[in-house]
Amino acid sequence: MTLDDTIARVIREVFGLGDMPLTDDTTPGEIPGWDSLGNVNVMFALESELGLQLDDADFYPVRDLAELKDRLRRHGAET
Repeated sequence: MTLDDTIARVIREVFGLGDMPLTDDTTPGEIPGWDSLGNVNVMFALESELGLQLDDADFYPVRDLAELKDRLRRHGAET
């Protein structure tokens, strides 16, 4: 499973999105329920799923899923 697949799966699970298409250009504003609390929930879920330890700054809202992927890669997430 690729990093893109893992991110999409976790986001779909956290927000109950079903098969909603997600791309690098998808923004949190396009995802129902992705508010500040939703952002924290996604980051904790990704941290757990990927076995990463993220910094506090990584929990700040992202511009889009490409930025989220870059943050995870900086901490060793595999593509």
